[in-house]
Amino acid sequence: MDNADNMPAEEAMIIEETEDLRQAAEQSQRENVLVELTLDNIIKWVSSSWQDVIGYFTPIFFLNRG
Repeated sequence: MDNADNMPAEEAMIIEETEDLRQAAEQSQRENVLVELTLDNIIKWVSSSWQDVIGYFTPIFFLNRG
């Protein structure tokens, strides 16, 4: 008999949530964002993964400030 069958439902839920968090952390470690900056630290370009990793995309970053 599996140990999970003997656990109270709350403990099983905590273990499942922990596993979900572990998998999400592993996935996030494989995501990269490439950013091209000017010498004045103005963003010129970002990779398409920006929105997936950061969570939002604001085109105002790319306005010419010069």
